Amino acid sequence: AELFMKALKIFTTSILLIIFCEQAVFGGYALFSQRKLLLEERLKNSFGYCKSNNVKIYEKPTGTSKVFGTANKGAKFKIIKDIKDWYEIENPFGSGSAFILKKNVKTDYEEFKHELEELQENEKQEQENITPKFSGLG
Repeated sequence: AELFMKALKIFTTSILLIIFCEQAVFGGYALFSQRKLLLEERLKNSFGYCKSNNVKIYEKPTGTSKVFGTANKGAKFKIIKDIKDWYEIENPFGSGSAFILKKNVKTDYEEFKHELEELQENEKQEQENITPKFSGLG
C-alpha cells in the first residue's frame, strides 16, 4: 500500500507539472499571438511622409517605370507593402497602388517591423526556456 501511495503521488505530481507547463506554454503563446496580430495590423496601417520636395511616385518599383507625379515634403500616404528599396503605397493620383523609394520616406513602419521581429525572437527564447527537461525519477 505504501508503494502504491508513493507511485500515486509521483503520478499526480507529474500530471500537475504537465498541466502547469501546458498552461505556461499555451498561455504565453496566446499573448504572443495577440501582440503579433496587433503589430501586423499596425504595419498594414502605417503611413509614410515625404522627406523632401519633388519626389517621384512611380507605377512600378523601378526608376524606369511611368511616373504618376511627384510628392512634396510632408505629403502623407498609406504604406501597403515593403519591397526592398521601395514602399508600395496607395496611389495618391488615382486607384490602385504606386511606388516610392524608401530613401525619400520617413515612417514609423520600420519601428513596428523591428518591434515584431524582436517579439518573435523573445517568444522563441521563452519557448526554449519553458520546455520542461525531465530526468529519471528515483
